[in-house]
Amino acid sequence: MSEIDDFLASIGVIEARGSVDDFLEHHGVKGMHWGVRKDRGSGEGIYRSQLASVEIDPTINKSTQAAAKQVADLMRSRYGYDIKQIKAITPDNPEYAMGTAAYVENNSIHGGRSQGTIFVRTTDLSKDLKHGEETGWVAPGTGNVKAMLTHESAHALFHSEESLKPGFLGPKVVGGHIEERTNALKAAIKVANQTGVSIWSTSDYAATAGVRQELEAELFAQYHWADNPAPFVVAYGKTLSEGLGVDATPFKDVVK
Repeated sequence: MSEIDDFLASIGVIEARGSVDDFLEHHGVKGMHWGVRKDRGSGEGIYRSQLASVEIDPTINKSTQAAAKQVADLMRSRYGYDIKQIKAITPDNPEYAMGTAAYVENNSIHGGRSQGTIFVRTTDLSKDLKHGEETGWVAPGTGNVKAMLTHESAHALFHSEESLKPGFLGPKVVGGHIEERTNALKAAIKVANQTGVSIWSTSDYAATAGVRQELEAELFAQYHWADNPAPFVVAYGKTLSEGLGVDATPFKDVVK
């Protein structure tokens, strides 16, 4: 195996855990509380769609509402992931006590398209997210609600259509555009090695998590929102876009 393959094996080989649901329920790293993803569904495919209405809880901070609506529109029009509602994380939500800032939950597959809901705190999150950027927890340009929700949406987009099947070395992930994602990771690792940096320099959050799911979500969010993404981040985003057959323009260049 090559060095890249060895690395992918170290972060991507999935041990048997008894059920697919155990694998698909993935928890964020303590200290960030960017969310719990619990994704359901099956199927594969990238779809283009017209923008549709999104139901938004009026108790959510106005600036957060605007950012969430924008991310929902971008994810729908580019990747075909339909966010139908934006709900508040209230005291009766189990994530409230955990300090979760936001998460995306996949609800169903409708007409071949995954549909989900964004859950987010009602308070203004800008100060805390900006602090994360200033301390290096996340990359410059990504300490904001749009980048956070893009990170969470990546989890829903990638993992809601994943499943496990038996393999020679144990359960193997299929679906969720795993081949395109793996090719994008390989391209990113190759460029990182060529430029003398570690793929984990993506962000302190990615390095602390140390798992493929968070690395991919951070690369995805950085490609779309970072001020000056590293060459390996650009390689990841462009390779993924080419593999999925979608427009490679970063979101920040679309909404200017």
